[in-house]
Order: sequence, then structure tokens, then C-alpha cells
Amino acid sequence: MKREVIAHLNSKEGEMDRAVLLGPHYLFGNPVNNSYIFLVDNKLYTGIFNWYVCQYYVDDLYGVIRQTDENYNHYKRYIQEA
Repeated sequence: MKREVIAHLNSKEGEMDRAVLLGPHYLFGNPVNNSYIFLVDNKLYTGIFNWYVCQYYVDDLYGVIRQTDENYNHYKRYIQEA
């Protein structure tokens, strides 16, 4: 599913920049509806797709995926594929 998109970044106060859409976000082993994992500056973040404006929003301030995340091993493969 990996593809480059233009997304709004929270750290840039909503300004648009490049991000790599990697795949679905998981919670308790199940994919979360309309929540995705993005790669920005070689770090993993969560984000959403806004269907009303057809644009992605990446939370690169509070949606950081850390190694302590319950599904980090699943997400780690995204970095290796990128």
C-alpha cells in the first residue's frame, strides 16, 4: 500500500508537505477505521483521511509511534519496506 501523498502536518500548523502512506493503524490487533500510519522524516506517525475535503492529516506531534507501542513490531516492517 506504500505511496507518497501530500498531507497536512500538525507540526507545521496544517501546512502541506510530503508523507508516505504506509498502511492501516492497528489497535488491539485490529485495523482502526480511517486511521493510517505515515512515514515522515523516517519516523512513524498516525493520521487520518478527511473524506469531506479528500485530504490526509498527519499528527506528527502527538501521533508518534514509539517502540513501546503494542503493534510496533507490525509497523516496523513499514520502515524496512520504505
